[in-house]
Amino acid sequence: MKHPKNTIYYFGDLDYEGIGIYENLAEKFRSRWKILPFVPAYQAMLGKAEQIIELPETKEHQNRNISTQFFSCFDEIMVKKNGSCSG
Repeated sequence: MKHPKNTIYYFGDLDYEGIGIYENLAEKFRSRWKILPFVPAYQAMLGKAEQIIELPETKEHQNRNISTQFFSCFDEIMVKKNGSCSG
């Protein structure tokens, strides 16, 4: 795990807080490892979400200060279909 050429995959909540956690980890450890979202898991999550009639609202007071770093790991069609990068 400590090898610097390893890629670390992140899978967390798909909300502002979860994306913020990813971006903070990727930034903090960028000199040691490349940390990427675990895209296949997020794709599966979004596929399941399409079957749900009403998704819950995001929690109040979430830090919405995220960049486009997380979304840049997904193809453009998926991002447009499921929301925008701008938050």
